[in-house]
Amino acid sequence: MNDRVVSPGVDFNQVDSVCTGASCIVSAELQSLATYWLRRLARRLAEAHCRTTPQLHVKPYEFAALSLIARNPGITSAQLSAALGMRRPNFVHVLRDLEASGLVKRCAHAGDGRARGLVATESGAEKIGRLAPLIHQVEAEALSALTVKESKSLLALLRKAAS
Repeated sequence: MNDRVVSPGVDFNQVDSVCTGASCIVSAELQSLATYWLRRLARRLAEAHCRTTPQLHVKPYEFAALSLIARNPGITSAQLSAALGMRRPNFVHVLRDLEASGLVKRCAHAGDGRARGLVATESGAEKIGRLAPLIHQVEAEALSALTVKESKSLLALLRKAAS
């Protein structure tokens, strides 16, 4: 028999369930929350990334930062943390790890003598060149339940919702 966890007053037959093995857990609240589904999707994509790229020693958020730095030479850490949607105090360790790995270095900022810009090193540019196609492949595989049109729609909706 399936275990059923149902919110008070919810008709079990009208609610989608999350089933794993012999157990189904039902929660109308979770089924209707974008945060629940986004977190599950994010975890699925991060796990796929980590399974595929361990030999390259780059975590998903490091890939995102390195990609932006490589394509925007001279970007400041403030601009980068804003583009990634990370709070600056949480972002410091990401930048420190990229610098320690020799993938990124600081340089004088062209427009502001007080600021320091970030640039990808030769090693960083090479790594992002190898990683980018691999990451696109990993995401395509992780989203394989969607058609190409649905994948494009998902990205468009995520961009719109995050803006």
